[in-house]
Amino acid sequence: MRFIEGLTPQQQTQATADDVGDHPEPRLLAYVFGKFEDNGLLGIKTEAEKMLMLAALNLVECIAETAPQKTR
Repeated sequence: MRFIEGLTPQQQTQATADDVGDHPEPRLLAYVFGKFEDNGLLGIKTEAEKMLMLAALNLVECIAETAPQKTR
């Protein structure tokens, strides 16, 4: 996992969009990233913020792993 700490706001936006676009549950992941952005937590300034982000992303990954897969 790569964190976006240290990136400019534009780079953070691009990294987030790239992650969401390639994810099996893009809407859920976009929602989580949106909530973090709304609360100013995307920059990950503290260890506590990092752990909160890891927990949220882990939940999204667990849901994505168990969700029915769409066929393209």
